[in-house]
Amino acid sequence: SSLEIVTVGKVSVKAGGSISIPCLYDQSYKNHVKYLCEGRPFWSCSIIVETTTTTTTTTKKNMISGRFSISDDTNQGIFTVTINKLTDEDTQSHYWCAVKIRRSLDVKKELQLSVTNDGDYFHLSVTTGKSLKAHSSTSSPLHSQKIKLSHYCLWTMFIFWTPPFFYLISLKVHAVSTWIIKRKQHF
Repeated sequence: SSLEIVTVGKVSVKAGGSISIPCLYDQSYKNHVKYLCEGRPFWSCSIIVETTTTTTTTTKKNMISGRFSISDDTNQGIFTVTINKLTDEDTQSHYWCAVKIRRSLDVKKELQLSVTNDGDYFHLSVTTGKSLKAHSSTSSPLHSQKIKLSHYCLWTMFIFWTPPFFYLISLKVHAVSTWIIKRKQHF
């Protein structure tokens, strides 16, 4: 459905590091409160950090709570949650990107973090309309691909690695984005 939140699934990150995860939402939720909560099932999760409703005239709202922060770019239809100082406990936690409507009707998407000591993770940056080149942050060889990106489009792209591994990118492009690549096995 176009009213669902779109974000990454399971992401592998390095212990002690940080991660920023973009959550895309439909423009009908532009003025709704966005939040990050932790716990399962969703209806009993605890809100960690949320945007405010008092700054609707601005496009970006930043709220910080301990290791967590959230910002909302209402023009782009994307809010970003950042978690700092990641630990093994974050792997066991169940985080949710959510839009506040009424608790039982809140639109949400679960985030699954895998925190490791070596961190098989990659970051890409792209400017709208430019070509994209992938770079591995480890010594492992990664076959780079270039792709032309258009403004405000949702792309799914495969970057193939040594079989049976592959890396999947699926994220909305806005002015300057950090893309997160996750590895899946046995494709």
